[in-house]
Amino acid sequence: VGSLGRYAYEKDVNGLVVTGCNLTNTLNGVRIKSWQASPVTISARNITFVHIIVENVANPIIIDQKYCPFKTSCDDS
Repeated sequence: VGSLGRYAYEKDVNGLVVTGCNLTNTLNGVRIKSWQASPVTISARNITFVHIIVENVANPIIIDQKYCPFKTSCDDS
């Protein structure tokens, strides 16, 4: 679930279920990201991950509440 709140037209994420995934030899596993300088108030709730298998995954679970992919600040991006 990525970059929530980057754009003003985005809506809340509610009731998402991710099931039956195998993640192998990767940097990141399951991930939730919300944008650092969001132009809108947005929420992510009732997100469920079921039967997720990770093998040789550096970061199995990541929750980024202030995601910014740039080397400089995202405040104006």
